Amino acid sequence: MESFTDTVKKIGRLKSYFDKKKRISEEKFFIVFKSEKKSMFPKSVFDRIREGDTIKFEGTDGGEWINIDTLNFQFELKGNIATTPTTPTEVKEREIEVEVNYITKPKKNKANRYFVMARNLKDQPADNVYINLSAISEEIREEVLQGYGTIRIKGTEGHDMFFANEVLFFEPTIKEEVVEVELKDINFSLYYISFTVGDKQITLPTDDLPFDTSPVFEKIKSEFKGSIKVTGSFRKSGLMKKNKETKEWTETIQWQEDGEIKVDYSKVDTDSIKKIEDKYQKDLEYTKLMAILRSNRMYRSFTGIKKMFSDRGLKISTKEIEGLYWDEKYDKEFYNTLKDKADEIYVSDEEFVFTMKLEGDREFRIVERPIVNSATYIFGDKCSMEELLFKLKETRKTDIIQDAQYQGQRVQELLGYKGRVVHQDYSEWLKKIETIIGDGVAIELEDKFIW
Repeated sequence: MESFTDTVKKIGRLKSYFDKKKRISEEKFFIVFKSEKKSMFPKSVFDRIREGDTIKFEGTDGGEWINIDTLNFQFELKGNIATTPTTPTEVKEREIEVEVNYITKPKKNKANRYFVMARNLKDQPADNVYINLSAISEEIREEVLQGYGTIRIKGTEGHDMFFANEVLFFEPTIKEEVVEVELKDINFSLYYISFTVGDKQITLPTDDLPFDTSPVFEKIKSEFKGSIKVTGSFRKSGLMKKNKETKEWTETIQWQEDGEIKVDYSKVDTDSIKKIEDKYQKDLEYTKLMAILRSNRMYRSFTGIKKMFSDRGLKISTKEIEGLYWDEKYDKEFYNTLKDKADEIYVSDEEFVFTMKLEGDREFRIVERPIVNSATYIFGDKCSMEELLFKLKETRKTDIIQDAQYQGQRVQELLGYKGRVVHQDYSEWLKKIETIIGDGVAIELEDKFIW
């Protein structure tokens, strides 16, 4: 018991309270002192106290509150009223053991001391517990602040509140469980995997897994088959959240693994996981290469494109290459006719170039742009294939038609230009190409080019 002397700052109104432990009802009011300490006083002295009075009384310091025995209370008042003091009944300390759930985060009281609270303890020796942080030893403080366990405390009783002066013991709530989770429901990260089964949360380091993980697992895990089983101890924990609209608090209970756990991987098909990952990586690489092809301005041969894919363990068909460059309205009959006669096909972001070789190392090159209202351009082998492809990217088609000069030479002569045929009626287009391509070609070779 301590003796307190302080000046009244504020007087609270009378209110009826029911003490569940003493099974009695009594009327009380509270006083806030200049020191910001609070105390609950009996109704019998309500009319005798005014703001500004200095009161000397005895009680137990519970932090923000000074606990007194309201049923047997006597005090000495210094101020407008004087009474004869007598020794009040001592408020005794006692030990209680309670099962707590959520422990509030540490806060400062008006005396500038940190405290926490355990609230709404149904069917417990105390309804609410007020604990000064200094009452918890460093050895168990972290454990206590996590809450959800059995706690033994020594302290004094207040109105609907037990003020803990010392925390003697804490044991978390733990239970043994066996849980199983499908691989597709696991969260994969670089250093660990985690998953939730019901109200249980589990985290495992990836070093312990029987297979290598990859950052892409989160994208492909829906294809995984199998499950893992976990056996171990789980500690009760929880979260409190306030609804912004209703202002009500809700508690979410969770169980987290505690200590060593055993994991059964017998239902995991590691070979299947590897195959799924390999396929995904190949599909990803395929998509990247296709994007490169579609945006590439320089010519690439179909043979070179297929080799580029095969060098990476991938396959690409002629049809897939062609599909990158079609205009939806383009009449593919023009393209297919040239394709059937070609020895090689080159493609850029704008057009196809078909090469057609003759005996005696003679060659024709036909340029086709796969869009509507285009034209087919026909060239001989005046220059090398590499040089033609390079100059086609530097030379406008209008300059070829008008036979403009290029570095002191006429473009048509420089490129071996033979003529052009506008896309109109397919039969007419074919006849004009026959005339151009057949000119100067020996009769025995015309079958290669005359359709």
